[in-house]
Amino acid sequence: MKHRARIRFAYIFQAYLYLSVLVLFTYGNNSVFFREADIGYLLDNL
Repeated sequence: MKHRARIRFAYIFQAYLYLSVLVLFTYGNNSVFFREADIGYLLDNL
């Protein structure tokens, strides 16, 4: 039972790691896009 639970925990941990990396990647892309938009907005208002 312990071995099976350990394998299940490894699968859950791997899925959580993958999801967190995916969320970080998409959030990073969005933040870069918003940062570029903010810089353009500031340059236009100077």
